[in-house]
Amino acid sequence: EYIRQVTFGLSQEFGVARQVVGNYAHFWTWREQQESSDSMTGNLLTAVYLDPQDPMFFEEPSKPVAVYSHDIVAKRVAL
Repeated sequence: EYIRQVTFGLSQEFGVARQVVGNYAHFWTWREQQESSDSMTGNLLTAVYLDPQDPMFFEEPSKPVAVYSHDIVAKRVAL
């Protein structure tokens, strides 16, 4: 799953919004728990890439500049 996020905020110049662009790729993995059929464990890996307008983009455009990993537990609450 690939996401391009554009965030607008306040800038130091009146009437001109500050724009921040982020490029993210999400990779999901899920596993059933052996001891319980009512729960699963997962991992969300988020890779952050530079935008082409960033001066450092052309140094390594295909590799992420940051990687985040989050463990997830999903449990069934009703049938």
